[in-house]
Amino acid sequence: MIYLTGDTNGDFSRIQDFCSAMGTTKDDTMIVLGGASMNFNGGQYDYYKKKNVSALPIKFFFVHGCHEIRPETLGTYKEIEWHGGTAYIEEEFPDYIFAKDGEVYDINGHKTLVCGGGYSPNKEFCIRQGVGWYPDEQPDAAIKARVEAACEANNWIVDVVLTHSAPAKFAPAIPLPPMVSEASLDKSTELWLDEIENKLHYNFWFCGHYQMDLAMDPFYIMYETYEAFPA
Repeated sequence: MIYLTGDTNGDFSRIQDFCSAMGTTKDDTMIVLGGASMNFNGGQYDYYKKKNVSALPIKFFFVHGCHEIRPETLGTYKEIEWHGGTAYIEEEFPDYIFAKDGEVYDINGHKTLVCGGGYSPNKEFCIRQGVGWYPDEQPDAAIKARVEAACEANNWIVDVVLTHSAPAKFAPAIPLPPMVSEASLDKSTELWLDEIENKLHYNFWFCGHYQMDLAMDPFYIMYETYEAFPA
């Protein structure tokens, strides 16, 4: 089975409970829609977290989120072929696959477009603390071009879309940190995703980021719920 869920923010205890309840094995895969914080600081904290999560009876496929170092910027990852596209893996942790933004994967026979990244509303706090924020957290011009090229190559028709942020039209209002105003938020990623969504034909779109569960069929914002990947 392949499952989907939202942000874990480095805490995989609920995933552990899910695996116990469902009797999963390493033949199953959990797609985390960003915000996993597996590459939070690139140091020992991440290493021991990966060691602990390795004990869970499931594999993982991670979409890039906020507060995460992009795997391609860390020297420990290499590119691999995965389900017809390019992904990233660390040899020591082969049960963790990280998506490459702009790839179209064949998952359960479905063309699946992936584009992670998003804006951190608590960016200024993270910068002051010196942790958990990276200037490449949002898709840059090169990533956007790669996503658009993938859409063109597939005649703007895919089956499933996996993102971290939502197109602006679907993005819900969220509680903001103190001293942060709605007007100060960088919504460039969400506005660009609006342009993609307006042109793209798809059957399902799943995203995380908003710390809530909200179904607007065929668009789903996920946090602590689980969905089986479309069969």
